[in-house]
Amino acid sequence: MPIRTIREYPGFTADELATMLEGFQPPQGYTLIDKHDNWARVCDQLTQAPVVRELVIQHPTWTGGQMLSR
Repeated sequence: MPIRTIREYPGFTADELATMLEGFQPPQGYTLIDKHDNWARVCDQLTQAPVVRELVIQHPTWTGGQMLSR
């Protein structure tokens, strides 16, 4: 599944995360947010902030072994 949009948000400091998560240990590998209520709240709060910058990516289209521009 191609990445189409990248958004940067202001974020939180390590101290803020430690408070929000009742102690912060950086995730090792993948973290399923639905299984971690505290992380889900952090993500919800993060995405409510204004976007700092955004990048939309257009991938080339391939057909019949040839690349077509978009």
